[in-house]
Amino acid sequence: MSLGFRVGVPGMRVRVSTRGVRASVGPRVARVHVGAGRTRVSTGLGPLFASSTLAGPRTRRPGSTPNQLAAQQRLAERAQVELDRDRAIGELEQTLDALVTVHRDSWPAATRPVLVPPALPEPARVQEKVRAWELRDVGVFARQQRREARARADANAAAYLREEHARLAGVCAQLQGDADRWWEQLRGNDEDVVCEALNAAFSDNPAGGVALGVQDGVCSVLIRQPDLDDLPTQRGGTTPTGKPTLRTLNQRDRHRLFLQSMVSNVAATLLEGFACAPGLSSITVCVLTRVQKTQRLGVVLVGRWTRTAVRATPWGTDQDAFGLVLDRAAELHLDLTVAGAARALSPAEVPVVAQVLALAECDDGAPEPDETPAAPSPLLVRSFLDWYAARESAPVAATGRRVLAPGEVITLGEAELVLPVVVTARCAAGTELDLSVLLLGDDGRVRTDLDLIFYNAPTSRTGAVRVDLPEDDGRTRCARAVVDVPRLPEEGVTRVAVVLSAGQRPISEVRGLDLAVHVSGAAPVQAPVPQEAGLPAAVVCELYRRDTSDGPRWRVRGVAQGWSDGLAGLARSYGVSVD
Repeated sequence: MSLGFRVGVPGMRVRVSTRGVRASVGPRVARVHVGAGRTRVSTGLGPLFASSTLAGPRTRRPGSTPNQLAAQQRLAERAQVELDRDRAIGELEQTLDALVTVHRDSWPAATRPVLVPPALPEPARVQEKVRAWELRDVGVFARQQRREARARADANAAAYLREEHARLAGVCAQLQGDADRWWEQLRGNDEDVVCEALNAAFSDNPAGGVALGVQDGVCSVLIRQPDLDDLPTQRGGTTPTGKPTLRTLNQRDRHRLFLQSMVSNVAATLLEGFACAPGLSSITVCVLTRVQKTQRLGVVLVGRWTRTAVRATPWGTDQDAFGLVLDRAAELHLDLTVAGAARALSPAEVPVVAQVLALAECDDGAPEPDETPAAPSPLLVRSFLDWYAARESAPVAATGRRVLAPGEVITLGEAELVLPVVVTARCAAGTELDLSVLLLGDDGRVRTDLDLIFYNAPTSRTGAVRVDLPEDDGRTRCARAVVDVPRLPEEGVTRVAVVLSAGQRPISEVRGLDLAVHVSGAAPVQAPVPQEAGLPAAVVCELYRRDTSDGPRWRVRGVAQGWSDGLAGLARSYGVSVD
């Protein structure tokens, strides 16, 4: 069947317009009109014609013709253009204002720094948080364990506040002594101290000033003034009818803007320099910029200003920076053309220019160096968990330690299990060294592969055992294994083996190796180190439970048994599946 379009009403007429489609049918005497709009009936005979609607009167719905829509679109586009123009004019005016008002910032005079130790958290809040941490895995109905956990929490919270207060007081006293010495050096115009202080202050200035040296109370500062070609070429204005517009700056206006910006930068450098260095009597400023004619760096201003002249300058007027830089200089070299352009100074006429040009290198295309992240302040209050971890891993001098020989056993009392047992392994920095833990059943083997706690799976299922990733502070490398012994029954284990591995290197070749077992309330115990050659992994000690007449007791036994096929072979011998 072919595609067709049927019009089955004889005499139908169709009209198409922008308002829609209309159809009429019937003779002229009585014609019916349907389609867009209302249905109506018309009649006509000869020159007479009459029409009426079949529905009642109704309100005409608003609508827009294509011409009206196009006009509305043009109005909207014009409004958006005007909005973008006004925004661009506002941003440009802000940029221009910032170029010539740098010196209007405030720079309070430097004073002797006074350090105050930071306030510690409220004891009640610390106690609440530590209790919550101690009780995190204790059941609601384990009343005895909850009492013991609260007692541990209260003791740890008090110790944390006491030790943190003493630490911060000591750090603050040391830093205050350093600050007092720095202050005296700054006031005495020590060259290194003054240049470091000024360069830190100048680092966020638009002109990027750099203090180069101090001699006899006079500091030399070099400024890199933005080039004329980098300054804006337009500014806001109005049309003859009063509408906002962008006006192109002529050459004279651009030179005037360059001079205003340079004078503002010099004034800001003087104000900030004298505020930050109270011992300076004068500041010599040299301004470098790219000369438009030669496109090479040139010196366009050299001058020296005294502290007295800067203090005597009235501030707050439109010409205050010009009044300081051009009228109150003790010595000034600045060559301006009739059009107001700053010429490059001749090294023959101003000898210091040759010295500056020999010193300066153009590196405008070089990427900015990455900023070195600042070290954290030693006056920051450590959290309880950071304090706890630091205390548990703190090294103890080998002198006075009890040495645990292979096969020797130490029984741990309740006081020694108040805090988790921490095994630490230390060696020289840059050496691969890790601690792992095996959770063993009564048969001396793991139940599943999850019973191997190592760097890829650092925490046991209940959190009773964990290993910390080794830390390297540039001098030593430290690995830690933490075993919360009272919580081991929750893991369903009765024996824990602590494993030391050194990658592909034999343990006997690890420089400065020190193994220690830390328990609460007692000096650390030195764990045995396997001395046989060619053993890259070893079990250094075990923690296990034994039933006695006084009830179950936990013990530490020295092992020092090595495996020549490394950590993988050791793990396989305990039942771990290793690919």
